[in-house]
Amino acid sequence: MNDRVSEELLAEAAGRHASEAIANAGAGAVIMAEYEGRGYSFRADGWFNATLAAERYGKKPAKWLRLVETKRYIEALARRHEVHKMDFVKASRGGDRTTQGTWLHPKLAVAFARWLNIDFAVWADAKIDEIIHAPQELGLIKQFFEVEVQYANEKSKVSASARNMRAWQKKKPELSGEMARLRADIQLKLGFSDLPAKD
Repeated sequence: MNDRVSEELLAEAAGRHASEAIANAGAGAVIMAEYEGRGYSFRADGWFNATLAAERYGKKPAKWLRLVETKRYIEALARRHEVHKMDFVKASRGGDRTTQGTWLHPKLAVAFARWLNIDFAVWADAKIDEIIHAPQELGLIKQFFEVEVQYANEKSKVSASARNMRAWQKKKPELSGEMARLRADIQLKLGFSDLPAKD
């Protein structure tokens, strides 16, 4: 790959993925993480905003993508995973600073971060690992949502019960009065003296 190919790689990424919304729900949801007082953008699927990170170190992702080692690594990844090399680099235009720019697949992100700063790379590696393995916690999230739905259902029942209680409070005096009248009639006509009263 030469410099022109790197530029084409970025241009192709921009065109190919322009319709994709980097910050959409699900795997594309943007997660902001802080390192040494600065925010960095990751996606929920582990993709990393290389443009935002590079700015902090006075570098550009395009320069890293032109490095011979980077080109060879991307080509090897593409061969290994039997995908196009563009499946590891995406570009997003528009949106805010946290979503626009060059995004790198998690398999590239750590190598890129190492090029920026070795301590930052260690942090980014741990953060990406944390993000990627977060789905293991989906069981807890699923339980939370199930309880949340149950809560809403019970609240709805209580609301219905509250409406029923108000209706009962309106109807109770009428029914109590009618029961008292009938009780008195029964006692008078049939000679019962101990019919139970209902509250």
